[in-house]
Amino acid sequence: MNLLRILSYFVREAAVSLLRSWKVSLLAIVTIAMSVFIGGTFLLLTGNLNRVIADWRSEARIVVYLDANASADDRALLLEEIENAPWVETVEQVR
Repeated sequence: MNLLRILSYFVREAAVSLLRSWKVSLLAIVTIAMSVFIGGTFLLLTGNLNRVIADWRSEARIVVYLDANASADDRALLLEEIENAPWVETVEQVR
């Protein structure tokens, strides 16, 4: 019973304090709401940006043109370097 009385006292005092200084309470609520809104917007934008970048990365294609005078050894060396790159999935040669 004593705990219930103490709890009701704290709730009553909090309500009275909120009503007495309603401008300060409103300012605190608006500040917290803006902080949550800005944080949520930031998380939403970064999540979507990461997904867009991942989509772009999976669809990226690179075209390499060689000089017509390049030797067969140079072509083989370049082809080997490109095929061994960790981000390369497929290599297609067009002559």
